[in-house]
Amino acid sequence: MTSIEKHQLDLIFQNNTSSFVGNLAVGGLLTVGLFGQIDTLILVIWFLTLFSLSTMRLAIGSHYLKSPDLDESKILTLRKNFAALVLMSALVWHVGAWIFYDYFSTTTTSFLLVMFAGLAAGSAGTLSPIKWLANSFVFIILVPLILQGFWFAETQIDFAIAIVTLVYLIFSIKINGLFSDSILKEVELNANNTKLIEELEEAKFAAESSNKVKSEFITNISPETRTPLNAIMGFTQLLISSEDDVKKLEYLKNIDRGSKQLLDLLNDILDLSRLERGKVDIFTQETELKVVLNSVITKFQSQLLDKEIALNYEISNTTPKLLEMDPIRWGQVLKQILSNAIKFSHKNS
Repeated sequence: MTSIEKHQLDLIFQNNTSSFVGNLAVGGLLTVGLFGQIDTLILVIWFLTLFSLSTMRLAIGSHYLKSPDLDESKILTLRKNFAALVLMSALVWHVGAWIFYDYFSTTTTSFLLVMFAGLAAGSAGTLSPIKWLANSFVFIILVPLILQGFWFAETQIDFAIAIVTLVYLIFSIKINGLFSDSILKEVELNANNTKLIEELEEAKFAAESSNKVKSEFITNISPETRTPLNAIMGFTQLLISSEDDVKKLEYLKNIDRGSKQLLDLLNDILDLSRLERGKVDIFTQETELKVVLNSVITKFQSQLLDKEIALNYEISNTTPKLLEMDPIRWGQVLKQILSNAIKFSHKNS
């Protein structure tokens, strides 16, 4: 059984109570109205049969709704039994139509047709999720009225009633088809949405798992990367302090700047990992904005020289000398902005 078929069954069983009430209400009215005109035993047997079938339909629906963990074979069995009970109920109405028709005048016959028409209309709301079942029910209960209407028509009014009933049968089948198609489209849309949600949840879980693995990898590899990098930076500083050759000194300074940039990049990656885990801490302190700017610009001096870019900045006189900020986070933001600015700036600009 597909998910669409199961959802159709859900809709029918959810409306099962209203169908039960409708069947018994119409059946009860007819029984009371005919009491004393038809053999009481026949009338009682007819109503009790209708009541028994309606009760069994209600019991099947209740069992289904209260047992969400039923396996597919049991659901299919319930569906077949329910469909059989619906058709048997329709046959009871069919037999009732043959029994009741001859005992009514033209006026009361019209009343009978109205009640059967209401019963047919009710089936559109309760059985239309399964189109063939709704159409079968309507056809079975209305056909005897149409046949008898044409067969026993004595006046033009009787003949007109028969024609109207026939038109109503065709109209009901058409409406059932429209209802069923509309419900089917909605069910398919819900099924597709459910599938899409499940796929998105799976993708989200996979992405979260991937991010977790990445974060753990970065966290674990950080000490292994920083140790040799700190050693390079330390020995470079020693060499710079003891080197007199200008050319070699420039080489060592380039190594030192590159090492610091690499360390900054590693720190940014670690911060991104912490941000993904929601573990980034902000530490604010009174900081001079000019110091942060100069620190960031210094790290890009080699790139500025390579592209022959002149970088100038101006701090408004109204800006306080000391600002409450996290200098590390501010520096990271400024580095990102400046990096993109240099990347997309033309040479000699």
